[in-house]
Amino acid sequence: MSASGPRTPGSGSAARHRPRLDSPRPAAHSRRGARTHGTSRDRHRGRPSNVDQVPVDDQEGGDASRCTAGNSEAAAGRHAVAAPATPRLIPRWLPWFAGGLTVLGLAGGLAWVLLASSLFEARSVEVLGVQEIPAEVVRMVAAVPLGTPMLRLDTTAIEARVAALPRVASARVRCSVDGTVQIQVTERTPVAVVRRDSAMHLIDATGTDYETVPNAPPGLPELQVPKVGPGDARTAAALRVLTAIPGWLRVQVRSITATSPADVVLQLDNGRTGTSREVRWGDPGQVERKAAVLGPLLTQPGKIYDVSSPALPTIA
Repeated sequence: MSASGPRTPGSGSAARHRPRLDSPRPAAHSRRGARTHGTSRDRHRGRPSNVDQVPVDDQEGGDASRCTAGNSEAAAGRHAVAAPATPRLIPRWLPWFAGGLTVLGLAGGLAWVLLASSLFEARSVEVLGVQEIPAEVVRMVAAVPLGTPMLRLDTTAIEARVAALPRVASARVRCSVDGTVQIQVTERTPVAVVRRDSAMHLIDATGTDYETVPNAPPGLPELQVPKVGPGDARTAAALRVLTAIPGWLRVQVRSITATSPADVVLQLDNGRTGTSREVRWGDPGQVERKAAVLGPLLTQPGKIYDVSSPALPTIA
């Protein structure tokens, strides 16, 4: 024993190394919870505390791990340095401008080829559909300017010049890539003649008087109406009947008259006796039925055959 007396428990070096029983070591979750507040030193220096990196209490389960991962990525994003943007050397409008110039250049080249070059110019004229009119007459009247680019040809004017010929009913102009200008002609076809001043005039199906001939062509009947013309109702009615009746009946017609649009009369040639027979046709309607009724009637003797009412035909 020392002179100073007995040592008290807890004194000396042994007391310094003896574990304290009254101060148990805090649990792991307590320490984690304590760190969530950060240190006062961190708060004073502006440093981020560990609250964003430490998971919450284990009782929160899987949500704590997800929160930790999200916070870690957010923290990493705050410290990431953005890469410098690459400077744009070509303006955005330049490709569009270049494309527009290209299109304009191609369009200009195509226009030059079609309008100014000799690749698509008129080189020859071909006349189609003529029988009575000489083709050279059509070419001369058409007056197609050879050597002119196809797109510059006034086809409407060419058609009008050709259609002005008396025998031409219509004309149509077409241009081909080989430089040929085709003129399609539709000639007038005579269906009757009209006697005027001791001369015969050819009449087509529209009632147009288009040519004078010294004598009536064989097979054409004489049209007898007060005023022949495309706008005359009596002319239209007579020609409608004449062009609609069957061929066996048409070849027998010597003349056709119409005192009104509803009173058409046919004069038939009786080849056996040299006399004519009269057929009162009436209006232009029911052509097929009237012709079917007239056929058997003509086998019977008579001078006047009335089929204006095909249900009640008569012979006189």
